[in-house]
Amino acid sequence: MAISANGRVLASAQSGRVPLIRVWDPATAHTVAHLHAHDRDVSVVALSSDGSVLCGFGKDSRCRDSLVLWDVQNALLGAGAQVLVSKCSAYPVTVLKFVPGQHTELISAGPQSIRYWRVKDGKIRSRTVSLQHKNLPAIPTFNAICFSFTGTVALNQHDDPRVYLASGEGLIVELCHTTKSLLRIIQAHSGPVLSLDWCSSFFVSGGADRVLRMWTADLSQPCLEAEHSGSVGAVAISPDKSEVAVGTLTNAVGLVKMISHSYTSIMRGHSGLIRAFAMHPSRNEFATGAEDGTVRVWDLDVMLQVYEFHVPAPHVAISLAFHPREEVLACGLTDGSVRIFDLPSASQIEELKQGRGSIGSVLYSLTGACLFAGGSDGRIVTYDCAHCYVPLQTIAAANGPLALALSADGKWVAAAGLGSSSVVLYNANSLQLTRCLECVSARQLSFTVDGALLCLNMDGSLLAFTPDAAVYDCLPTDETSGHKDVAVFTTSANCRYLVTSCETLMKVHAFPPVPGSSQTFVGHVGGAVHMAFSPQSDQLVTVGSDAAIFVWTFHGDRSVDLHTLVDHHIHEHSKALLKAEERQLSPVSVPPPFSANNSSTIAGRQFPFPGFEDDDDDDILAAAHQDPLLAKSLRSARYMAQRLAALATPPRN
Repeated sequence: MAISANGRVLASAQSGRVPLIRVWDPATAHTVAHLHAHDRDVSVVALSSDGSVLCGFGKDSRCRDSLVLWDVQNALLGAGAQVLVSKCSAYPVTVLKFVPGQHTELISAGPQSIRYWRVKDGKIRSRTVSLQHKNLPAIPTFNAICFSFTGTVALNQHDDPRVYLASGEGLIVELCHTTKSLLRIIQAHSGPVLSLDWCSSFFVSGGADRVLRMWTADLSQPCLEAEHSGSVGAVAISPDKSEVAVGTLTNAVGLVKMISHSYTSIMRGHSGLIRAFAMHPSRNEFATGAEDGTVRVWDLDVMLQVYEFHVPAPHVAISLAFHPREEVLACGLTDGSVRIFDLPSASQIEELKQGRGSIGSVLYSLTGACLFAGGSDGRIVTYDCAHCYVPLQTIAAANGPLALALSADGKWVAAAGLGSSSVVLYNANSLQLTRCLECVSARQLSFTVDGALLCLNMDGSLLAFTPDAAVYDCLPTDETSGHKDVAVFTTSANCRYLVTSCETLMKVHAFPPVPGSSQTFVGHVGGAVHMAFSPQSDQLVTVGSDAAIFVWTFHGDRSVDLHTLVDHHIHEHSKALLKAEERQLSPVSVPPPFSANNSSTIAGRQFPFPGFEDDDDDDILAAAHQDPLLAKSLRSARYMAQRLAALATPPRN
């Protein structure tokens, strides 16, 4: 990627076969031109200071290194771009820059090579800089270039213009721009120098040794250094020379203020594959866990990281869940433990050792009274959140790793394991098996608001199981063409939209599915691995296999049909009452194994059974003694009233 000095033009390039170079207008964030002149592997692009000429370096159809220049000065006006000149090169290039104030002169550097290029009379010619120096390695490599002048006027007034190159051997190479000759070698870092920048007051360099070092303008001596969390891959001095922007290879960006020597974090990100993701059920926050050993919480309103937790190496967080009522985050690890983090204090409050298998799924009950954790050993454990996360019950569910999902009304827990041909529904209060649904080795489960269970199978098919035992394919035949093998999916809060990802494409479908009612978008380069709607469904967050996090603005219908939800609730309970009358039996769910006073005895101690702490009203208690079905209906009616009130609440500003 490259941007012109005046900030008016941005260029980006693809790697791989048949790569495209895109020219962008930063003011509108729109592509204004698509350029194609290389057959593969565009490794470097550069823009002249005024943004009128673009240079790209890659390989042609015969796998030769090729340098191509385009005239892009009219691209912003919609006139496209045209090739000025192209030339094959016998010298590999790793870094390339236009000379400030020039659009016909460039300097490139690569292994054992520094060359000047000049366009004249429709041809491009080059000149090699001699690298004979006793302190320079036999085969030096170069990573960055900067100049001690900023434009033509400055160059004419500068008696001795210099060019600086960052070496992979920890050196800074200084050239005389006028004579195109090597002047001196400076040992700058203990590892490769990755970035450079210069201003009239000072010089700054960053290296793989994680050190940002500031020098006097003539590089005679260092005057300040600061160690960072990762290799310093990019530096830039502000126009007023008061700040230095620093970017590290651990995906962090910050500002160093020159007067106070203070550091301000601007942006942070994961440096490893993101393995876990969770959206908060009510706040505009989401959490991610990655192979870099960190768990991070992000705020969608300000688009910044707000909390960060560290997991002891070599273990990784692979499942996350927010507590629905408290500022608490549960984290399942590969070592078989569950860690509970308190967000306001940014501290760990509990560590639960469940077993030897990794914890592939964690989720809180609807009220937050208990936590469900599913391990790769096929066990599901329920923890009492109100009493220091004491384990309440353990069952052997399926072959792990387990995928868990909680129904919208909080009654059912669905579980599936790799190698298992069925999805099992459990009573959320008793963990008693209720129903088995045949599938093809499910890897992701999700309940809709109306009670349907969506099941993504290992073969990429997406099935929906309705409460009345009907099964249908969520992707019609004409929809799956060109979009097979769904990798991940999510639904909007009102259940009117289904979003799926396959390879680099993302599709938004009407739900329930209607043929021809989808829209396709280009998503992550390596495909999305996690996705979820924000609580108000106005944003969609997707996580890619490259550790990139995208936040999409969603313009679909976010309204909720309250009449449909009420009708569905009444219909379901009417069917349950009818079946109970016909069979003269209790409801399908078996009463959980707890005493009449609604408590569970564990190791001689009694705790309120999770999920029933709100059912202490006189009417429900009286009904529970006379008719369990009536008590269940009253509890469900209370939940629906609370749910409808929450859905009817307008979104916060």
